[in-house]
Amino acid sequence: MILVVNSIFLIIGILLTFQLVMTFVANLVGHSAISFMKLTYVCNPQTIHDRLINRLFYAIYGIPHYFYTRFMVRYTYLKARLLFFIWSIAFFFVSFIFIAMYGIFIEWFERVL
Repeated sequence: MILVVNSIFLIIGILLTFQLVMTFVANLVGHSAISFMKLTYVCNPQTIHDRLINRLFYAIYGIPHYFYTRFMVRYTYLKARLLFFIWSIAFFFVSFIFIAMYGIFIEWFERVL
């Protein structure tokens, strides 16, 4: 049972790490990083492979891509970059809180079993 819980949290942690790294890259590089992310997305997927690629796109790039494009559409360039930077800091804090909760949960779960 503990192996299943550890595996689930490990997968979530790996995906969260991808999201954090791509958020950091988007903050450093900006629009070029987002353009690179868009290269992996397949419009109008017709095969299972295309659908799998789109799922991987959302798993690896989804959160930073969504917020960066959302801020760029709604605000001016400088304001959008500033909002994305502030959002990134909040995202890092939430991620580290999740990691701390994971550690506390696993220790509690091991004591219960």
